[in-house]
Amino acid sequence: MTGRVKPAAAAAAAGPDLYVYAATVAKVVDGDTLDLLADVGFGVTVKIRARLVGVYAPELGTPEGEDAAAFTRAWVEQHGPGFLVRTFHDRKERYGRYLATVAPAAGGPGLGEALVEAGHATTAA
Repeated sequence: MTGRVKPAAAAAAAGPDLYVYAATVAKVVDGDTLDLLADVGFGVTVKIRARLVGVYAPELGTPEGEDAAAFTRAWVEQHGPGFLVRTFHDRKERYGRYLATVAPAAGGPGLGEALVEAGHATTAA
């Protein structure tokens, strides 16, 4: 699946502001932020910074933040190279990041869920 796709079931469940892109991870910024190369269709790839929506990992510079970033790097390595990125509203939040979910293109639970399940993030700020 590449480009801007609105699967009917996903679009109906999430509303009209959901977009799905095929992507690879260019860089793990911290536990809940990734730099992605997103395929937006027609042979066009853009680099975006995405923050996992609804998931809060500790800040870098703390032992917990370093552990969360290491977990994210390992998860990306294990589940990549291809991912499905679902963005919300397709506009940036106040820190210039797109709010998104990231899941393996092959299927399975997403990164946010894995971070919370492993104890490296919470769902409340």
